[in-house]
Amino acid sequence: MKTVQMFVCDVCQETSEDEENMLKHEAWCLKVQKQIDEERAQRAAWGQLTIGQLLEKCKELEAYSDWPVVVADQIGEQYHRCQISGAYSYRGNYSELSLNPVASCQSKNPAFSLRGLSSLLKEAANSTYTGWKGGDFRMDKDTFVWISEVGVSGGLMVTGLRVVNDYPEIQLVGRSCPRDR
Repeated sequence: MKTVQMFVCDVCQETSEDEENMLKHEAWCLKVQKQIDEERAQRAAWGQLTIGQLLEKCKELEAYSDWPVVVADQIGEQYHRCQISGAYSYRGNYSELSLNPVASCQSKNPAFSLRGLSSLLKEAANSTYTGWKGGDFRMDKDTFVWISEVGVSGGLMVTGLRVVNDYPEIQLVGRSCPRDR
């Protein structure tokens, strides 16, 4: 019986019998991982939230769980009086989550409450979504969140969740991605 030595990429765990090929593959994986890490650090610096961070903010505002959630930009202006109608894979990066804004007057459903948003995010954190052009993408608590209409790659990075006592409502806060300006 012949024994075959297998080489494993330390980054992605892919295997190969060819050591030289695996070393090239691993170097490529390390380069890609570095780019991903730099992008994540940049997004965090810009204030974009992940599913897990947004769930923590929902937990902090638990006392307002029945209040409706509306979408607002960073400076507090209403985003066309929109509410959230669901979640899907973000067209700008299929491996990220997007919350679909819909004008309140067009919605047939009552506004999403904070409790509803929290439930939607919990479900999304353990779900697989199909990308706009195909492919399956697993979401988890480290997945970045956007506010963007279905099929649109532009949108707002989710940067916060805040109570507005004047209305009363909860604002899901977003801002344009600085790189897109």
